[in-house]
Amino acid sequence: MGNGGMLTTLDDVHKWLVAIKTNKIVSQKSKDKMFQVYYPKSDQGYGWNVWQTQGKPYVYRAGDAVPQAWNGEFRWYKEDDLIAVVLTNKRVRAGSIRHYAMARLVDITLFGKPPQLPDFTAVNPAKLRSLEGTYKLESGALFDVEAGEAATGDATRKPVLIVSGQGQQAIDLLFSANQLPGLTKLEDDLSDKTKLFIEALRNNDINTLKVILPENSSPEDAARRWNDFVKQNGELDRFEVLGTSPLNQSGVQTFVRLKFKKTEGVYKVTWRDQKLHEQEEDRLQPAITAFLRKSFVAFPLSVAFLPQSETDFATYDLFKGRTINVTFRQDKLIVHTKNGDVVGQKAKKANKSEGRNSFLSTLLLIAASALLRKPIQRLPT
Repeated sequence: MGNGGMLTTLDDVHKWLVAIKTNKIVSQKSKDKMFQVYYPKSDQGYGWNVWQTQGKPYVYRAGDAVPQAWNGEFRWYKEDDLIAVVLTNKRVRAGSIRHYAMARLVDITLFGKPPQLPDFTAVNPAKLRSLEGTYKLESGALFDVEAGEAATGDATRKPVLIVSGQGQQAIDLLFSANQLPGLTKLEDDLSDKTKLFIEALRNNDINTLKVILPENSSPEDAARRWNDFVKQNGELDRFEVLGTSPLNQSGVQTFVRLKFKKTEGVYKVTWRDQKLHEQEEDRLQPAITAFLRKSFVAFPLSVAFLPQSETDFATYDLFKGRTINVTFRQDKLIVHTKNGDVVGQKAKKANKSEGRNSFLSTLLLIAASALLRKPIQRLPT
């Protein structure tokens, strides 16, 4: 909480808000001043914010500590006698969970509008393992499918399929089921720009680096840091752009696999307004040079799909409020979109040695499932 120097719990924050509500900490006169907006174009009071949801006024505080990923929000709907608190230690693709979890929490509690989450259907895990493998689209983009587990908000874990995308078509199908063609064009352009960036670093092309890098960045310094990395790890043998994935805030990230003489791995660059951007979370990740950092995940996008039957699966994006449905049939992965089905053909057996960090992809389902299936209880006030 705050600058990261305070540890707390949901119950403690609730007790503190109840104390404020009942005048145990500050007087009503002081609260009247605290909860008044003093600048017409702002929601700022004295240390508090004042806003409304669908005509229901509330006071709140919210914030994030990045790159640590701590984020929290608490609201007091005075007229509805509701105190709502969301605390989390995670962000998902640079998006703070508090934004979307709080919105869903209020929808459920005040307006009786739970998100339309897909259900879990009991499926033999062995059946899910039989679907593991790589599925290739006509474009050449790939889906990597692996059986996994997800928490459901009630201390149990259930089998799911983790589907990861490599190649722009696969990424876009997982992100939006091809509902955002304008975004696809932007992502293709930025993937091409990433290729130019890597080639410019490899060739120490200062003039091209001047064009690609932001104005306040030194192309000479970028080239020097790249050369220092090459001295330790050998020349770059080859590289492959894996695709560009949208963030849950402004910007996208392009992932690229780099193979040097002595090491290889997946790296990424972040773009905002079509310019290279130093994402705050990225500061925790090892850097080769300016804006080019090691990725903690092996794929640009991984999504957890819940079994609806032995062949049908669905996922729900808490951030975007979207459900995507897929079907497995005769060694084919079929993604259902509003413009028709898109089919990937199974290409090979699953290669588990590659591994992946699928935690972030399942986190949305964990949070959403907890909100819907675990009863919302108003604590005594």
